[in-house]
Amino acid sequence: MTSAAPTINALIITILGGMGTLVGPILGAGIWQFISQFFFDWFGPRWPLVFGILFVLIVMFLPYGIVGTYRARKLGWSEAWKQGWKKISGLFTTKTNK
Repeated sequence: MTSAAPTINALIITILGGMGTLVGPILGAGIWQFISQFFFDWFGPRWPLVFGILFVLIVMFLPYGIVGTYRARKLGWSEAWKQGWKKISGLFTTKTNK
């Protein structure tokens, strides 16, 4: 029997840090390791409940993750949106060598 925990952890890490960059999930992994250990030490077996509440707040107030929200505020929301769409549209276009 397999567990869903590794998949759930990977999703949490990616959502925390932010998608679309390499730095986001790396930062998310560091934060996840710190928070999970800190919450376990402070709240014992109830730490997933406390983390769940914190996670909902993070998703509500930082919908693009930590790195995505930082970039959007630094560049301005409209410029960050344009750059994001350029990256996405680049995935679906075919490049031809001339």
